[in-house]
Amino acid sequence: MFEDKELEKHITPQTLKPKIKQNPLYSHINIIQTEENKSKPSWTIQDYDRHTSHGQLADYMKEDPRDLSFWLEDLYTPGYDSLLKKKAAEMKRNKICKTFAFITLFVCAVVIIITVPIVVKQSRD
Repeated sequence: MFEDKELEKHITPQTLKPKIKQNPLYSHINIIQTEENKSKPSWTIQDYDRHTSHGQLADYMKEDPRDLSFWLEDLYTPGYDSLLKKKAAEMKRNKICKTFAFITLFVCAVVIIITVPIVVKQSRD
């Protein structure tokens, strides 16, 4: 984000009329001012523990966000099972295609290795 300290000195309440507030060049100014004025958080971890459904924040933060159950704990998405089945079927198809391509390539290599010496030997005779 671009910050110009010299221009910020010239910004007054008169210059922050609605037309200027909507200008993208001045949109970051309020964010900078709020970050400077914020010295303490409005809540503490203990307050958060009292008001959340998770109970202990420390225990909740130990969970791994890469784990699927972290995101789908209390949530069920209709059709999710069918999406998993589709993905599994697609992976199975890809595995079969790769195996078939490898076998075909192997057979072609064996045929070439066997036929080339035979053809070369016959052409010499």
